[in-house]
Amino acid sequence: MYSSRTCRRGMARWSDMAARTKGRIRYTVDELCAVYLNEDAHTEHVARLALHLFDGVRRWTGLTRYDRPLLEAAARLHDVGYAMDPRDHMRKSVDIVRSEGLAGFSEQRLRYILAAMALHQNTGRTAYQSALLDALPQPKRGLRIGALLRIADGLDQSHIQDATITGMRKAGETIWITVRSPLSPENLVRADDKASLWREVFPLGVRFEQDTAAQGDVRLLRGGLHRLEAFRRLAYRQFKVVRYNEGGAKAGADPEHLHDLRVALRRLRSLLKLYRKPLRDTWAADIERRLGAIGDALGPARDFDVWLARVRAMAAERDMSRSRVWRRYLTYQESLVDTYGAQVRQVLDGARYGNVTREIAYLLRAQVPERVKTGPHKPVEPYVARRLWRLSKRIAESPIPGGAWEVEDFHAFRKECRRGRYMAEHFGAVLGAPVRRWGKTLKRMADALGDLHDADVELERMAYEAVAPPRELVTSLKAQRNKALNDVDAAWAELKDKEQFRKLKRALKEHGA
Repeated sequence: MYSSRTCRRGMARWSDMAARTKGRIRYTVDELCAVYLNEDAHTEHVARLALHLFDGVRRWTGLTRYDRPLLEAAARLHDVGYAMDPRDHMRKSVDIVRSEGLAGFSEQRLRYILAAMALHQNTGRTAYQSALLDALPQPKRGLRIGALLRIADGLDQSHIQDATITGMRKAGETIWITVRSPLSPENLVRADDKASLWREVFPLGVRFEQDTAAQGDVRLLRGGLHRLEAFRRLAYRQFKVVRYNEGGAKAGADPEHLHDLRVALRRLRSLLKLYRKPLRDTWAADIERRLGAIGDALGPARDFDVWLARVRAMAAERDMSRSRVWRRYLTYQESLVDTYGAQVRQVLDGARYGNVTREIAYLLRAQVPERVKTGPHKPVEPYVARRLWRLSKRIAESPIPGGAWEVEDFHAFRKECRRGRYMAEHFGAVLGAPVRRWGKTLKRMADALGDLHDADVELERMAYEAVAPPRELVTSLKAQRNKALNDVDAAWAELKDKEQFRKLKRALKEHGA
């Protein structure tokens, strides 16, 4: 599965480097990262966090200055084997560094680096890790270095490099670490989880707190960023939303987990579709296609969640003891909960979903970083501006929704508006205020069309159900459909505002459209 073109390129690059450095016994950290297609953005950020943490806590922990270069090397190399073996990248990373050697480090110091690398995953102590520790003159020293690396790795759980350590203080027997992570607050939760090794090897406890000071302008993207690096950051953020909501979606207690998961899948698909051309020789197109099938498989369960919430809300307003029709209908709807829940679990526990999530991770951690490092620097703004302008023109030139439009026409136009909205939201930070405003306009249109779509789906649902719905539920749904049509008309008038469109055109032209 993973013996891909990316791995073959890595091996070819290894052969080229071997020829250029004939006679050298060991490679540097930078050379190993280049040969093995390391995810430098992540590991370099982890190294910065680890060294900042080291410098702040050294005086309280007994760490020495000789540990610092070992920690830095372990942080830079802890994922170096990912492109070669994603499923067991920890062991592969250790094996690579052990077999290749490392310039500037003696064999004994190298063994400390290997042990720390092996400890970066938050797993119970394995025989493999124990063997590496047993080979050390001072196993506790290796554990301490590994404890710092593990925390730093947790602080970039998001893989978008937004976490910064802004303060460290000792209070009693606890070290408090203040972290600014405005886009990914879950990084602090993950770091606390991965601090289990710290608590095992240091006498002081450790706690993490969010930096609540004014954070100013927080952006995931900046002007002039490489277009593929912009993709990597945006896609990683959506991918993490998907993974975060998997458990909740399967449990089914809160329908928002399934909603957030499906929205993140759609946003991720929109990015893959936008980047089809620059990612044409990766797994992106295949991933996009399969995410569409997964989203479609989860759609009926999400539609049912919306429907059940509506039925429950209306039923709560009625005296159920005096309405046999409502009581029978609500009981029937509640009986379907387990059926739809089983469908969600079947999709998310299935091999198709598991395979595609692993391939997304490989795309973002190996294939895209390789192209960022080896390809020409092409800024994100012109690429996105041209595509958003073409899509926006097509949307604005569409005939007014209604009249002879079929349900499928409304749904297709809604998807176009949603794509434009996602593009504006993803890239508005670098394309300017008119683009962000246009995104809000498209959102209003997409929301109105979404309400219309929900009403159509729910009216069709009631027509084929085994239990007849209450008459007032049908009446209410038809009224909602009429309201949605009025909302579509209002959103259309805003969409056709000429002044807004002129400002959008000017902003996109300034960025190369």
